[in-house]
Amino acid sequence: VQERPTIGIQFVDIPEFSDLGTKVSQELSAAIAGRQSVDTALKKSQQLAEEISEDYEGRGR
Repeated sequence: VQERPTIGIQFVDIPEFSDLGTKVSQELSAAIAGRQSVDTALKKSQQLAEEISEDYEGRGR
């Protein structure tokens, strides 16, 4: 077991967070299964996160 630099968990308190996690997991699973490259999975995942971020910021929060 390695020491952890901080104590805590990853969680963002916005409703879209769990849905984003599911979608990113699907992209990574597709890469593991060989249906797309890791690079493509990461690019798609980043785009999903940016779309949610832009929508969230657009709501004035």
